Amino acid sequence: MTEEHASKEDFYLIETLLWRGDCDSAEFLHGFWLLHGHLSRLERSARFFGFPFAAADALKKLRTLSGSLMSGYGHPKKSAAKVRCILKRSGDFEIDQVQPFSEPSALITVDISKKRVDPEDIFLYHKTSKRGLFDQERRRLDSEGIFETL
Repeated sequence: MTEEHASKEDFYLIETLLWRGDCDSAEFLHGFWLLHGHLSRLERSARFFGFPFAAADALKKLRTLSGSLMSGYGHPKKSAAKVRCILKRSGDFEIDQVQPFSEPSALITVDISKKRVDPEDIFLYHKTSKRGLFDQERRRLDSEGIFETL
Protein backbone atom coordinates (compact mmCIF):
# COMPACT_ATOMS: atom_id res chain seq x y z
CA MET A 1 0.00 0.00 0.00
CA THR A 2 1.27 3.48 -0.80
CA GLU A 3 1.24 6.49 1.51
CA GLU A 4 -1.55 7.94 -0.64
CA HIS A 5 -3.81 5.00 0.21
CA ALA A 6 -2.94 5.19 3.91
CA SER A 7 -3.84 8.88 4.07
CA LYS A 8 -7.35 8.48 2.61
CA GLU A 9 -10.18 9.53 4.91
CA ASP A 10 -11.26 6.91 7.40
CA PHE A 11 -13.20 3.91 6.13
CA TYR A 12 -13.85 0.32 7.10
CA LEU A 13 -13.82 -3.00 5.30
CA ILE A 14 -17.07 -4.87 4.62
CA GLU A 15 -17.90 -8.52 4.15
CA THR A 16 -21.46 -9.75 3.60
CA LEU A 17 -22.30 -13.39 4.27
CA LEU A 18 -25.23 -15.67 3.60
CA TRP A 19 -26.21 -17.81 6.59
CA ARG A 20 -28.59 -20.75 6.27
CA GLY A 21 -29.86 -22.79 9.17
CA ASP A 22 -30.00 -26.02 7.20
CA CYS A 23 -26.40 -26.09 5.97
CA ASP A 24 -23.10 -27.13 7.49
CA SER A 25 -20.81 -28.51 4.80
CA ALA A 26 -17.59 -27.53 3.05
CA GLU A 27 -19.49 -24.68 1.37
CA PHE A 28 -21.45 -23.73 4.50
CA LEU A 29 -19.12 -23.66 7.51
CA HIS A 30 -21.19 -22.97 10.66
CA GLY A 31 -24.04 -22.19 8.26
CA PHE A 32 -22.12 -19.42 6.42
CA TRP A 33 -21.73 -19.89 2.66
CA LEU A 34 -18.09 -19.87 1.47
CA LEU A 35 -16.94 -18.55 4.85
CA HIS A 36 -13.24 -19.29 4.34
CA GLY A 37 -13.27 -17.41 1.02
CA HIS A 38 -14.94 -14.40 2.60
CA LEU A 39 -12.50 -14.32 5.51
CA SER A 40 -9.54 -14.74 3.14
CA ARG A 41 -10.70 -11.79 1.03
CA LEU A 42 -11.17 -9.70 4.17
CA GLU A 43 -7.69 -10.67 5.36
CA ARG A 44 -6.11 -9.68 2.01
CA SER A 45 -7.81 -6.29 2.07
CA ALA A 46 -6.85 -5.79 5.73
CA ARG A 47 -3.22 -6.55 4.89
CA PHE A 48 -3.31 -4.19 1.88
CA PHE A 49 -4.67 -1.28 3.91
CA GLY A 50 -2.68 -2.06 7.05
CA PHE A 51 -5.65 -3.03 9.24
CA PRO A 52 -4.95 -5.60 11.97
CA PHE A 53 -7.19 -8.65 11.54
CA ALA A 54 -7.58 -11.61 13.89
CA ALA A 55 -9.36 -14.22 11.76
CA ALA A 56 -9.76 -16.58 14.73
CA ASP A 57 -11.64 -13.89 16.69
CA ALA A 58 -13.87 -13.15 13.70
CA LEU A 59 -14.63 -16.85 13.29
CA LYS A 60 -15.49 -17.13 16.99
CA LYS A 61 -17.96 -14.21 16.74
CA LEU A 62 -19.54 -15.72 13.63
CA ARG A 63 -19.82 -19.15 15.27
CA THR A 64 -21.56 -17.51 18.26
CA LEU A 65 -23.92 -15.66 15.92
CA SER A 66 -24.72 -18.89 14.09
CA GLY A 67 -25.72 -20.51 17.37
CA SER A 68 -27.92 -17.53 18.21
CA LEU A 69 -29.55 -17.62 14.78
CA MET A 70 -30.24 -21.35 15.10
CA SER A 71 -31.92 -20.91 18.49
CA GLY A 72 -33.68 -17.67 17.54
CA TYR A 73 -35.60 -18.95 14.54
CA GLY A 74 -38.66 -21.13 14.98
CA HIS A 75 -37.77 -23.31 11.99
CA PRO A 76 -34.00 -23.12 11.42
CA LYS A 77 -34.08 -25.48 8.43
CA LYS A 78 -36.15 -22.92 6.54
CA SER A 79 -34.33 -19.82 7.76
CA ALA A 80 -31.67 -17.72 6.11
CA ALA A 81 -30.02 -14.41 6.96
CA LYS A 82 -27.84 -11.80 5.31
CA VAL A 83 -25.02 -10.93 7.72
CA ARG A 84 -22.95 -7.80 7.20
CA CYS A 85 -19.60 -7.65 9.00
CA ILE A 86 -17.20 -4.75 9.24
CA LEU A 87 -13.52 -4.54 10.09
CA LYS A 88 -12.45 -1.18 11.47
CA ARG A 89 -9.01 0.34 11.02
CA SER A 90 -8.37 -0.49 14.70
CA GLY A 91 -8.85 -4.20 13.94
CA ASP A 92 -12.26 -4.39 15.63
CA PHE A 93 -14.42 -6.96 13.82
CA GLU A 94 -18.13 -6.31 14.26
CA ILE A 95 -21.31 -7.90 13.07
CA ASP A 96 -23.04 -4.79 11.76
CA GLN A 97 -26.37 -6.09 10.45
CA VAL A 98 -28.35 -9.30 10.42
CA GLN A 99 -31.36 -9.28 8.12
CA PRO A 100 -33.73 -12.08 7.15
CA PHE A 101 -32.96 -13.31 3.65
CA SER A 102 -35.32 -14.87 1.15
CA GLU A 103 -34.95 -15.73 -2.49
CA PRO A 104 -36.65 -13.31 -4.91
CA SER A 105 -40.21 -14.51 -5.50
CA ALA A 106 -40.28 -13.41 -9.14
CA LEU A 107 -37.92 -12.88 -12.02
CA ILE A 108 -35.51 -10.06 -11.32
CA THR A 109 -34.55 -7.15 -13.55
CA VAL A 110 -30.88 -6.36 -14.09
CA ASP A 111 -29.47 -3.43 -15.99
CA ILE A 112 -26.12 -2.25 -17.26
CA SER A 113 -25.01 1.00 -15.68
CA LYS A 114 -24.12 3.95 -17.85
CA LYS A 115 -21.68 5.08 -15.16
CA ARG A 116 -18.04 4.25 -15.76
CA VAL A 117 -15.60 3.53 -13.00
CA ASP A 118 -12.03 4.77 -12.70
CA PRO A 119 -9.73 1.72 -12.83
CA GLU A 120 -7.18 3.74 -10.83
CA ASP A 121 -9.55 3.93 -7.85
CA ILE A 122 -8.04 1.40 -5.45
CA PHE A 123 -11.29 1.16 -3.48
CA LEU A 124 -12.98 -0.58 -6.42
CA TYR A 125 -10.79 -3.62 -5.75
CA HIS A 126 -11.83 -3.97 -2.10
CA LYS A 127 -15.19 -4.07 -0.29
CA THR A 128 -15.14 -0.91 1.81
CA SER A 129 -17.45 1.76 3.20
CA LYS A 130 -16.27 4.10 0.44
CA ARG A 131 -19.24 3.32 -1.78
CA GLY A 132 -20.33 6.63 -3.34
CA LEU A 133 -21.02 5.33 -6.85
CA PHE A 134 -22.56 2.10 -5.55
CA ASP A 135 -24.91 4.00 -3.23
CA GLN A 136 -25.86 6.41 -6.01
CA GLU A 137 -26.67 3.52 -8.35
CA ARG A 138 -28.64 1.71 -5.59
CA ARG A 139 -30.89 4.77 -5.17
CA ARG A 140 -31.46 4.86 -8.95
CA LEU A 141 -32.25 1.14 -9.07
CA ASP A 142 -34.67 1.36 -6.18
CA SER A 143 -36.51 4.27 -7.81
CA GLU A 144 -36.77 2.35 -11.11
CA GLY A 145 -37.71 -1.01 -9.60
CA ILE A 146 -34.52 -2.71 -10.82
CA PHE A 147 -32.92 -5.45 -8.70
CA GLU A 148 -29.25 -5.05 -9.67
CA THR A 149 -26.91 -3.30 -12.09
CA LEU A 150 -23.64 -4.34 -13.69
